[in-house]
Amino acid sequence: MRSGQRRVERTAVLLIALFPAAACTTTAMARNAIELSDAQVENIVRRSYPYVAMYNVNNKFALDDSNPLSTGGWNELFVGATPADHTLQSIPRPNNDTLYLAAMVDVRQEPMILEFPSFDSKYVSLMVTAYDHYVNIPLSTTRGDFDKPSRILFYSQRTPGYRGDPVRGVDRVMELTGDFVSAVIRVMPHANEPARLQRNLT
Repeated sequence: MRSGQRRVERTAVLLIALFPAAACTTTAMARNAIELSDAQVENIVRRSYPYVAMYNVNNKFALDDSNPLSTGGWNELFVGATPADHTLQSIPRPNNDTLYLAAMVDVRQEPMILEFPSFDSKYVSLMVTAYDHYVNIPLSTTRGDFDKPSRILFYSQRTPGYRGDPVRGVDRVMELTGDFVSAVIRVMPHANEPARLQRNLT
């Protein structure tokens, strides 16, 4: 009983000793605080705002049901049935002559495999970008892609249990620069060729 009481007393003494130390640390930090000029604050805002904008845009695609291009959630696919026009405000400057297919990919829990169809178009590209806005174009008709369906596995350095090993049935493995990325396909539908347009829509 006495040993327990002594432990309580020692703990109380330790806590009492820590409070002044914490107060001194806070005071020292306040003395060492640096006051930023208006120009420095503006510089910080200018450099950080693009990341905030990318976060808002990507989350809007995944989570905002009022967004015309909403995918309905992470790891879901949006398929546009008509070319974009001036009414589309999800993208600041959308192409008004292309179809959009979009997926917001989250690889924090596991790798994700997306299957991309073939298209009968002279312009198709897959753009993949994370919050850092480092843009990759892993598939493009200029390289002969989209002649047939293909599967790409996406992962990042932080995806648990996977380090880029080949997977049967997967055509390409791609390491992303972030855990959250947008994967957007743009397709020129050849709207002035009805049969070709229908093939690209289906």
